[in-house]
Amino acid sequence: MKKIAFQKLPGGYFKPFSVEDQEAASHYKDYQIVQADVRGVKKPRSLLQLKLYFQCCEKVADNNTDPYWQTKESVDFQCRVACDFRDKSMISVRPDGTVQFHYKSLSYANCDHVDATRYMTDAFDVMAHKLNITTETLLQNAEG
Repeated sequence: MKKIAFQKLPGGYFKPFSVEDQEAASHYKDYQIVQADVRGVKKPRSLLQLKLYFQCCEKVADNNTDPYWQTKESVDFQCRVACDFRDKSMISVRPDGTVQFHYKSLSYANCDHVDATRYMTDAFDVMAHKLNITTETLLQNAEG
């Protein structure tokens, strides 16, 4: 028995979620009927959700010539700026009067499920727009 994570696609189709899941699924023959007990991810903040986010960041970085969007870290940062994902209670004003914003962390300890999901939904749209593709296409191709 293998544990494989799948993502539901439009039309009711399921696709292995990660490269590791694709590898595990490849042990079955094409068109073989596979029996599975299906359930949604129960953890409010899942590793799979975070993994998908950073796979999308990497996809954008790999397909971009904009110098501010060429690493997954810079894509992540640009999305936080574009989505205004900042800690509104952490604003610093420097002696010269310039304002410094502090952006929220996606860590489990610092960001709850509702905030993370809202942010990622908006960030996926920002990333898709940057590549001139639909959000659905970005999510489908994040591992490709």
